[in-house]
Amino acid sequence: MWNTLVDSLVYFPDRELYGDPADAGLAFTDLRVPTEDGERLHGWWIPARAVPARGHVLFFHGNAGNVS
Repeated sequence: MWNTLVDSLVYFPDRELYGDPADAGLAFTDLRVPTEDGERLHGWWIPARAVPARGHVLFFHGNAGNVS
């Protein structure tokens, strides 16, 4: 029973991308990061406009939609 409940709460993101940072006029690099457990994470690196950069932001889009 517990596994069924947990499995029903697992999130499956939409695989279609509806845009990217270029749509907002931002330069970016598409990233694919392999994990130790055989998965692959996808993300975008958007470099800071100011040099040197004052910091970095790591944004997690949450449990809705996808990175786009």
